[in-house]
Amino acid sequence: MEKMKVKMVQRNGGKYYPLLVTNEVVDVTEALSKRNCLFQRGTLLGVLSDVGEEIKRQLLQGNIVNLPGIGKFYPVAIGKGVEKSQATSKPDFKLKVVYHIEKDKNKISEDVF
Repeated sequence: MEKMKVKMVQRNGGKYYPLLVTNEVVDVTEALSKRNCLFQRGTLLGVLSDVGEEIKRQLLQGNIVNLPGIGKFYPVAIGKGVEKSQATSKPDFKLKVVYHIEKDKNKISEDVF
Protein backbone atom coordinates (compact mmCIF):
# COMPACT_ATOMS: atom_id res chain seq x y z
CA MET A 1 0.00 0.00 0.00
CA GLU A 2 1.34 3.41 -0.98
CA LYS A 3 1.63 5.94 1.83
CA MET A 4 0.13 9.41 1.72
CA LYS A 5 2.56 12.25 1.17
CA VAL A 6 2.42 15.46 3.18
CA LYS A 7 4.35 18.63 2.44
CA MET A 8 4.56 21.81 4.47
CA VAL A 9 3.37 24.99 2.74
CA GLN A 10 3.99 28.52 3.96
CA ARG A 11 0.89 30.70 4.08
CA ASN A 12 -0.07 34.19 5.21
CA GLY A 13 1.68 35.15 8.40
CA GLY A 14 4.72 33.03 7.57
CA LYS A 15 3.49 29.89 9.31
CA TYR A 16 3.78 26.47 7.70
CA TYR A 17 0.76 24.20 7.34
CA PRO A 18 0.47 20.58 6.22
CA LEU A 19 -0.87 19.92 2.74
CA LEU A 20 -1.73 16.43 1.51
CA VAL A 21 -0.28 15.65 -1.88
CA THR A 22 -3.05 14.00 -3.86
CA ASN A 23 -2.48 11.61 -6.70
CA GLU A 24 -5.12 10.80 -9.27
CA VAL A 25 -8.88 10.45 -9.32
CA VAL A 26 -9.68 6.76 -8.97
CA ASP A 27 -12.79 5.09 -10.39
CA VAL A 28 -13.74 2.88 -7.46
CA THR A 29 -16.14 0.80 -9.56
CA GLU A 30 -13.39 -0.05 -12.01
CA ALA A 31 -10.90 -0.84 -9.23
CA LEU A 32 -13.39 -3.10 -7.45
CA SER A 33 -14.42 -4.89 -10.64
CA LYS A 34 -10.76 -5.78 -11.29
CA ARG A 35 -10.48 -7.39 -7.85
CA ASN A 36 -12.28 -10.55 -6.82
CA CYS A 37 -15.62 -8.73 -6.61
CA LEU A 38 -18.89 -10.59 -7.18
CA PHE A 39 -20.47 -7.64 -8.99
CA GLN A 40 -19.78 -6.23 -12.42
CA ARG A 41 -18.72 -2.61 -12.88
CA GLY A 42 -22.19 -1.53 -14.13
CA THR A 43 -23.89 -2.96 -11.04
CA LEU A 44 -21.39 -1.25 -8.75
CA LEU A 45 -21.83 2.02 -10.62
CA GLY A 46 -25.60 1.84 -10.19
CA VAL A 47 -25.41 1.06 -6.48
CA LEU A 48 -22.85 3.78 -5.78
CA SER A 49 -24.85 6.30 -7.79
CA ASP A 50 -27.95 5.53 -5.70
CA VAL A 51 -25.92 5.67 -2.48
CA GLY A 52 -24.45 9.04 -3.51
CA GLU A 53 -27.89 10.49 -4.21
CA GLU A 54 -29.19 9.25 -0.87
CA ILE A 55 -26.19 10.68 1.00
CA LYS A 56 -26.80 14.06 -0.65
CA ARG A 57 -30.52 13.95 0.18
CA GLN A 58 -29.85 13.10 3.83
CA LEU A 59 -27.17 15.78 4.21
CA LEU A 60 -29.46 18.45 2.72
CA GLN A 61 -32.02 17.49 5.40
CA GLY A 62 -29.38 18.13 8.08
CA ASN A 63 -28.75 14.47 8.90
CA ILE A 64 -25.40 12.88 9.70
CA VAL A 65 -24.77 9.95 7.35
CA ASN A 66 -22.91 6.87 8.61
CA LEU A 67 -21.53 4.32 6.15
CA PRO A 68 -20.29 1.32 8.16
CA GLY A 69 -16.71 0.51 7.30
CA ILE A 70 -16.24 3.90 5.62
CA GLY A 71 -17.10 6.70 8.03
CA LYS A 72 -19.50 9.55 8.71
CA PHE A 73 -20.47 12.59 6.66
CA TYR A 74 -21.58 15.74 8.51
CA PRO A 75 -23.28 18.80 7.00
CA VAL A 76 -21.74 22.07 8.24
CA ALA A 77 -22.30 25.76 7.57
CA ILE A 78 -19.21 27.93 7.13
CA GLY A 79 -19.41 31.68 6.96
CA LYS A 80 -18.27 35.06 8.18
CA GLY A 81 -19.68 36.67 11.28
CA VAL A 82 -22.53 39.11 10.74
CA GLU A 83 -23.84 41.96 12.87
CA LYS A 84 -27.43 40.69 13.23
CA SER A 85 -28.81 37.22 13.79
CA GLN A 86 -31.69 37.71 11.34
CA ALA A 87 -31.56 35.85 8.07
CA THR A 88 -30.77 37.85 4.98
CA SER A 89 -32.12 37.36 1.48
CA LYS A 90 -28.67 36.16 0.45
CA PRO A 91 -27.12 33.45 2.65
CA ASP A 92 -24.01 34.63 4.50
CA PHE A 93 -22.64 31.10 4.60
CA LYS A 94 -21.76 28.12 2.47
CA LEU A 95 -22.78 24.54 3.07
CA LYS A 96 -19.90 22.07 3.28
CA VAL A 97 -19.59 18.39 4.07
CA VAL A 98 -17.09 17.10 6.61
CA TYR A 99 -15.97 13.49 6.42
CA HIS A 100 -14.63 11.54 9.40
CA ILE A 101 -13.00 8.27 8.48
CA GLU A 102 -14.13 5.27 10.50
CA LYS A 103 -11.39 4.36 12.92
CA ASP A 104 -10.60 0.70 12.79
CA LYS A 105 -7.27 -0.31 14.28
CA ASN A 106 -7.20 -3.46 12.17
CA LYS A 107 -7.57 -1.63 8.84
CA ILE A 108 -5.69 1.62 9.20
CA SER A 109 -2.32 1.79 10.85
CA GLU A 110 -0.58 4.91 12.09
CA ASP A 111 2.08 4.60 9.40
CA VAL A 112 -0.17 5.54 6.47
CA PHE A 113 1.68 8.84 6.32
